[in-house]
Amino acid sequence: MRPRAASWLRFLHLLVPRGMRGLLFPLILLGFALGAWLATQRPAPDSAFLSCTATDGDTLRCGAERVRLLGLDAPEMSGRCVDEERRARAARDRLAALAQGGVRLARDGEDRYGRTLANAFDREGRDLSHILIREGHARPYDGRTRRQGWC
Repeated sequence: MRPRAASWLRFLHLLVPRGMRGLLFPLILLGFALGAWLATQRPAPDSAFLSCTATDGDTLRCGAERVRLLGLDAPEMSGRCVDEERRARAARDRLAALAQGGVRLARDGEDRYGRTLANAFDREGRDLSHILIREGHARPYDGRTRRQGWC
């Protein structure tokens, strides 16, 4: 006499066509693997959001850590001309506003000045560098090429 399968298993066999029952276990495993991967793609919990202040248009201070944002170049606070300094203040103020609700950092080493290199994301998951570039407060920068002037 065959042991009775659990009631959920009998119900599952009613849902799955006979020819596809051999694929049932691999599909369930694939579903678990996909779920585990998707869980890693969610934003970090609130405890991972840091309180940071903007020191200029491309640098944050998060506690004692100085963080240089990746992917952009903003005007310098002590620029070569009045226009660059004005732009630098606007970039710093906008970065400060974006970081006001806390930021999540994706760290990627250090620069030659000892600053942490990182991408910074707000609570909505938006990349702060992309926002500053899109709004004209900064330019794309790969860290290797010569930077353009702002004057």
